[in-house]
Formats: sequence, C-alpha cells, structure tokens
Amino acid sequence: MSTRGTAALRRDVRALARRGLGSAAFRHESAARLAAEVGADAYCFAEIDPDSAMTTGIVSCGVDRAGAPLLYRNEYGQPDFLKLPARVRARTPAASLPAVTGGDPGRSKRYRALIHPAGFGDELRTVVQDGGRVWGFLHLFRRDRARRSTRTRSPSPLKWRARWRWASVTGYSGHRPRRPPPG
Repeated sequence: MSTRGTAALRRDVRALARRGLGSAAFRHESAARLAAEVGADAYCFAEIDPDSAMTTGIVSCGVDRAGAPLLYRNEYGQPDFLKLPARVRARTPAASLPAVTGGDPGRSKRYRALIHPAGFGDELRTVVQDGGRVWGFLHLFRRDRARRSTRTRSPSPLKWRARWRWASVTGYSGHRPRRPPPG
C-alpha cells in the first residue's frame, strides 16, 4: 500500500458511507479509492445478495464488460484458480492470481481467456463481508507490465497487498445494498 495507508482508506470509506450514496455510487467511489491505493488500473465490484449468492449489480472502471459471459462461464462452470466461493471460505478474504498459481497466472483459464487478452497481468480478488455475510466481490486488475505505457504508473509497480482486509474497511460503513420489496 502507499504511504497513505489503510487507516486513511478506512476513514475515506466511512465518510463515503455517511454521505448516503446508493449502492452503485458507493461501490464506485470505494473501489476507486482502493484501486488508487494499491496501484490497480481497473476494477469490477459486484454486489451480491447474501441469501442467494447471486449478483444483483456490478460497477466497473477500465474493464471491458463484453467478456462477462466468458467470466460467468468460467466462474460457475469451469475449474480454475481463485474462485469466489473458495474466497468466502478462506481464512484471508483477498488473494492475487499470481500468488495462488505459484507465480504463473497462465495456469488459469480465466487469465488465458480474459485477463491477459484484455492487457492485464495481475488480478486481486476479495470478498466483501459484513456481519458474517457476503455482500460483494471486488476484482482489481493491473496492466501487464510488458504492455504498460511510460505515461502510466512507475515501471516497478507496487506489489499486491493481499493481507489487507477489505471486509474490515467496509464493515465499519454499515453500507449494505437495499433490497427491493418482495413481490
């Protein structure tokens, strides 16, 4: 993380929650702050219904959503690394694709079919939990170092910091998606 640190990020997210933003705006704002903090170039933040575990909304920045059908097929129909249900059960809610593939993300079908062709070299996934329930999944992406422009971040980007707990950041906010009335 940058020198700004986790405490400042928590304060920012708490302040966002107090602004009364809707779920999509809150997810955009909080994901943008976290992406900037860890040196990510793009993000996708899915809102999840905690009862059904189904996606109820997605916000993204810098990600081509045309690949969504391939992503869903991979997530729910193919064996691969760093699957979201496994993250829910894991001791640490965040992990990077290079970390779980022994430094070779090319072992992942999702990486070969979607992430690398989109120009990304790194993916970090984390579970957003509050009160012991899953409310979302956040995916952060960094450009492939070989494809980075000299106009982007420094040539030696920050390492992913999987030890931070996004759950602890959002847990303070009390910001949960609003469900539509039944019927």
